[in-house]
Amino acid sequence: MGTFKGKRIIPKHDGVWNQKKEYEELTIVLDAESGDGYISRKPVPAGTVLTDTDYWSLCSHFNAQMHRLETDVAEDVEEMHTDLSETKASMSKEISEAESRVSTKVSDAQTAMQKTEDAMNTAVEQLNKRLDANVTASTDSKADYAAELVDVRVGQDGTVYPSAGEAIRGQYSLAVENGITGAKLALAGSNGNLGEVFPKAAMPALLGAKCEAGEFLDYRITGTTDYGQFYHRFTNMLMGKFRKYLFISKIREISGSCAGVSCYQYDSKGVNLNTHVTKAIRVAHGSEIYVVFFGEILENAYRLDISPCVARKEAVIECDSRCVLLDVTGQSDDELQKVLSLISSSPVEDSILQYYDTWGIAGKVMSVPYADRTGISDQTREMLGNVAYGCPAFSEMIPFSSKFQEKDTTYAWAKAAVTRSEDWGVFGGARLSGLAAGKYLVFGRVESVETDDAQLGEVSIGIIEPGIPNWAKRMPCGTLNKATLPFQMNLVYEYAGGKDNLNFAVQLTGSNYTSFVVIMWVLNVTGLSNEEIDALSHSSITERASAVKNATHAILAEKAEVAVKADHAENAETAKKADHAGASDTAEKAVTAGYAELSGSWKGKKALVIGDSITAAGKWQKKLEELLGMNVATHAKGGIGILRMTDGDNGLDGTYNAETDKKGVLRPLMAADVEGVSLIIVLPAYNERATVLGSVGDCYPEKESICGRIQYLLNRIYEELEDAGNLTCHVLVATPHCAGKYPYVDADGYEEYPVGTGQTMEKLSDTIKAVAQANNVAVCDLWHESGINCRTWSVFGAQKNAVNEQYAKYQLDASGKVVGSTPQRYVNGQSYYQKRNGSIVLEKYTGSSPYPFNGDQLHCSTEGYARIGECVVGTVIRTFGK
Repeated sequence: MGTFKGKRIIPKHDGVWNQKKEYEELTIVLDAESGDGYISRKPVPAGTVLTDTDYWSLCSHFNAQMHRLETDVAEDVEEMHTDLSETKASMSKEISEAESRVSTKVSDAQTAMQKTEDAMNTAVEQLNKRLDANVTASTDSKADYAAELVDVRVGQDGTVYPSAGEAIRGQYSLAVENGITGAKLALAGSNGNLGEVFPKAAMPALLGAKCEAGEFLDYRITGTTDYGQFYHRFTNMLMGKFRKYLFISKIREISGSCAGVSCYQYDSKGVNLNTHVTKAIRVAHGSEIYVVFFGEILENAYRLDISPCVARKEAVIECDSRCVLLDVTGQSDDELQKVLSLISSSPVEDSILQYYDTWGIAGKVMSVPYADRTGISDQTREMLGNVAYGCPAFSEMIPFSSKFQEKDTTYAWAKAAVTRSEDWGVFGGARLSGLAAGKYLVFGRVESVETDDAQLGEVSIGIIEPGIPNWAKRMPCGTLNKATLPFQMNLVYEYAGGKDNLNFAVQLTGSNYTSFVVIMWVLNVTGLSNEEIDALSHSSITERASAVKNATHAILAEKAEVAVKADHAENAETAKKADHAGASDTAEKAVTAGYAELSGSWKGKKALVIGDSITAAGKWQKKLEELLGMNVATHAKGGIGILRMTDGDNGLDGTYNAETDKKGVLRPLMAADVEGVSLIIVLPAYNERATVLGSVGDCYPEKESICGRIQYLLNRIYEELEDAGNLTCHVLVATPHCAGKYPYVDADGYEEYPVGTGQTMEKLSDTIKAVAQANNVAVCDLWHESGINCRTWSVFGAQKNAVNEQYAKYQLDASGKVVGSTPQRYVNGQSYYQKRNGSIVLEKYTGSSPYPFNGDQLHCSTEGYARIGECVVGTVIRTFGK
């Protein structure tokens, strides 16, 4: 029976009822069929059924319990549903925001934590080695144990600890702390994209100072009071979530000194909320100084005026136009103090300062466009503020179903000839590879059409994106009439990024024409309002590559009259000349007047330039037109070597006709090309860096060397001059300039290439110079005299940034960890892990260049080509006279 406990009897539980079994009094059993429970009233003989009430009594009803349970559960579930409905939206929002924040920082944090782990492991390994050595020494009868323990107490940095144990724990903790600081530093930099926070960024302003163009940095500030300041001005309503900043910029003290830094904050009504700077440091780097400081941003702040220098009266300070502004909201002052301490105690190359030049939208430097380098004018203040929005970030611009006649790779501008090859018409334009995600405004202007008919087919402008059938976006613009040319169109396209290239094209339908010429121009308008984009869309495309930069700046200035002048600038060097052209119909007249005295005896004479892609770009030779007044013809093609410059793509005995011309096949140099020419300039060998140099006296085909090929080149030029009866023609050889890396060669001009040969671009240039001088031919030494070098590649190179971050330089694994120790060579068709929008993806490479992670700093910007042309003109005048 049950158990007695005090005055109570506790019934006995005997599991599932068995009819063949006897049961004691007060025994509880379970009916397996009904789920009900029964308790025995008295001893129960075997064979007694549960329904016999003399022996059994119902003590629990399963169906009633279940009903009660179901009722309770239903009520609870409904209440839970109500609670979940109320919280689901807010939870989803919070989770989404949290996931977004975490995903953007995980990659950088993982990298930093890996470095932390490596540092910790290294420290532990060093300590283990020292402890192992001490243990080993303890078995040595000659060991000095006291000395061993004293040695253990001395840390790696020289700190003496009270005991061996504290030494071990202290150094381990230091390694962890340094690692955490490094990780926080990485997280601080992970959101350092100025454009994400401020769509209108960095407008310069002055207070108590005057400004002019700088000699070393962009702006030279002279204090007219004891607190002369140059501000980077930021205005945006998104500051509501931005509570703490970290600011970095660069200055150079010419004379006098700085009183400090400032960050004045203003509300939406312009009320000064005072300056807020918590801590500032200065890091000297050569003759320049990095200024780094952080502080709070007030809740009602609408505008920040941040100054990297407060100049004393009469002090002269030069300031960089670029700056980096990081959102470090959420980090404590102590943590940021550690960050600043780490920056100040580390070489620039090992701290976040090393990324100063490449921070920004898709790697674009956050810099303020400068009007004419004569001072900060009203025009400059009214600019949209950031050149990154005008100039797309991309790795390469090539023709798309067309052939470029002119191009400017810095400003994504190209003049292309499109040949109709189908009855339904044809499309063509420009292809940008490695293009960053963003919003783009593309212009297309049909300049001319080769046809006898006045009425043509439908014209349209559009985007072709890999992976999207047909057109990703296309806008028909009506029927084209030859009488209304030039005809301009534009289109806005939001690009998600991640593709190898994006194609910008114009299509003209119909079969009653043979070809048309179109100008394509792409502007980055990410972050601009619809009103601002609409204002830009009414801008007129420039007709010449030499005026693109000026027109870009003029358009961003929102000055319609200046934009028109820049549009008509044609050969003008700067928009300033166009602006001051006065009564001239175009600035070309002003330019001609300005250079009339220089041109002298060369004016109107013919010049022929020979070369590869540096010459085929058609830019540096324009200085012969502008400064000497010469008529220039170009015999060049991208990618060719020395021999093809004179012997053509198919060799001297190859076939050349109208069909090969249409395909872009370069013809051999002929007597007709040099007839009546007064000056021949050849710029060879950019594609011959892997060819052995050889010795002066070599000649192709007996000697396959640079010396042999240059000698052959000169021989061929003089052969054609002799056949043309023009041996009085002046011949000038220009050496390659000092070039940076580019996607096809992973070595700059200073580096040995190919590896193990001892050859450099300087040796290549010296060799070319020696062969020319041995033939009594004049030389323009671009390597030594152009001023293009590693310090100026960011100005004179085709791309400002040496690195294209769209592609990983070193091999990555699936987690994004670097597993390769040497730069990887990309192969078309193979797949590589890449970082895309905070994730690691396996991506098939469809490009042709083996090193797409390099920016193009072999080819030149507009300024770079101008510098080459000026050097060539200077050599012509110095050698042959005016």
